[in-house]
Amino acid sequence: MALVACVVPAFLGETHFAFMGYSLNFRQTPAKREMEYLRVLGGSKESAKELKLFGLGAIPGGTVRKLSNDLHEQTVGLARRKLLVAGC
Repeated sequence: MALVACVVPAFLGETHFAFMGYSLNFRQTPAKREMEYLRVLGGSKESAKELKLFGLGAIPGGTVRKLSNDLHEQTVGLARRKLLVAGC
């Protein structure tokens, strides 16, 4: 009986945070796609030349930086909540 009393709360907590992690990944997908698009845009010779020619080089870099920071904050927030609940 004591084993069940110890295992069930841990299972419920892990299940809850697994669903929250999936939900977070699902919500972050559009931002991750945009970051990948901007990475490919800056990585090809033709588009890099156009960005440089028209002086637009800072726009993709700033956008990637903002998206990256937002995604990082969301992921760290979920990890902190998980650690607080786990009692570490």
